[in-house]
Amino acid sequence: GTVSGVASPNWCQHRAMFAAQPTPEWQAWQAANRRPMNQVEFATWIEDHMHLFATGEIAEAHEAPSGAELLELVRTLHGHQNARFTSNLRLDNGAYSASYEEDQVVKGTSTVKAGSFELPKQILGGFPLFLGGAPYAVPARLKSRITDRVLMLHFETISPVQLVRENLLAMVRLVGEKTGIVPLLGTL
Repeated sequence: GTVSGVASPNWCQHRAMFAAQPTPEWQAWQAANRRPMNQVEFATWIEDHMHLFATGEIAEAHEAPSGAELLELVRTLHGHQNARFTSNLRLDNGAYSASYEEDQVVKGTSTVKAGSFELPKQILGGFPLFLGGAPYAVPARLKSRITDRVLMLHFETISPVQLVRENLLAMVRLVGEKTGIVPLLGTL
């Protein structure tokens, strides 16, 4: 405003707002969370999203498969795509063992071969949840079931609400550190 033609402060209250935007990685992870897929669909999803997975020491600390183990899982799932699954047993360590039968033709003779393989008990994402945030460990339990002799797989993110809360709080701390302003989480 002006007083006698001289500019004076209006003492307006300004408020800067920041709405955290989810990353494409978190959106892709959420889209697949709890979505049942047959073994080939699941293997293909892992292949297409290898960049989402945490590897190395972080994966080891969470008892999750390494990058090499994930690729081996993909090869196993693709390699037995014509198998007929007979049982799915939960092991003491929380992992699953899937048993199957497969037709094999050797020198014109067809035989049925039985086998099994173990699925890891969990997988681990490693990516920022929100744009501008730091990469974060996103653990998920791997689940399997057999429906009409077809192996179906999905994963369930462990404590997604807590993951979001922790990531938002980390971003609020970062804003406070960088600006020297004490941010308010939420609305007035």
